[in-house]
Amino acid sequence: MKSPQLGFSFHPKWLSLTGSVEAFLRPLQEAGMTAVEFTLHPTDSDWEAFPPLIVQCQRMGLHCHFHAPYLEPYNIAGFGGEGRERIEALYRPAIILAERFAAYNGGPTTLVVHGARAADRSHGQLLQDTVAFLEWLLSRNTGLQIALENLPCNHTLIKIGTSRQDLMDIIETVASSDVGMCWDLGHDVLLGATTPPNKACLRRVIHVHVHDINPMGIDHHPLIYGLVPYRSWLQPLVCEGFNGCVTLEVNGQHVGYARAERIEEMLASSLHRLAEVIGR
Repeated sequence: MKSPQLGFSFHPKWLSLTGSVEAFLRPLQEAGMTAVEFTLHPTDSDWEAFPPLIVQCQRMGLHCHFHAPYLEPYNIAGFGGEGRERIEALYRPAIILAERFAAYNGGPTTLVVHGARAADRSHGQLLQDTVAFLEWLLSRNTGLQIALENLPCNHTLIKIGTSRQDLMDIIETVASSDVGMCWDLGHDVLLGATTPPNKACLRRVIHVHVHDINPMGIDHHPLIYGLVPYRSWLQPLVCEGFNGCVTLEVNGQHVGYARAERIEEMLASSLHRLAEVIGR
């Protein structure tokens, strides 16, 4: 059985530690990393740095996956109705970039997507918006497999993705082998989960995010606090035959207080632990 890929959420800002792509990524490769994931926000001040960075990663033999934009103004609420044309135009630059580089990967390329969110639309409307957006992505024949992510709650908004059942319902409605779930273990802990998803749900997982949560409840840290049970939760997923990518999704701002070598050590150690669990 093919082993899952082991990924890291990469951004041009990480290079402020070393100045060199190879100097930053080689130690992570030595720890087991085989893939990188890029979150694509066209409004990012570093947007122009992404294409050459992706090229360098692919030349290093790394499989590149992508995360669709999700920070405001990126939100697919309204896609099933009056907002479709505007939202298509908003997302199109990121989708085109992911499509462009997917062709150079030696296997399936994942695009992680967040469901719709709003304070002024019903849960049913947001479900319809999310289904319509996924169907639009599929209609482009992008060569991408789409992973809908589970998300933590926001008490001021209705969000699609805060329940596993929402994700399963959407995946079954779209009914495409190119659409599955991005299981974020840290988000599941924040949602109050104490066990991994059931087998039916695990079989729809095509991409994974792993990160730790600090004692104050802030997520997207390296695996240093022990509050996310990644070992016991990933094992049943691997037993179900999962062969997608397990991505260490870390917010660089959370480790910005540490020296560069200490950050590299935390990241490499986290990846090494994940590699042991998934059999890399």
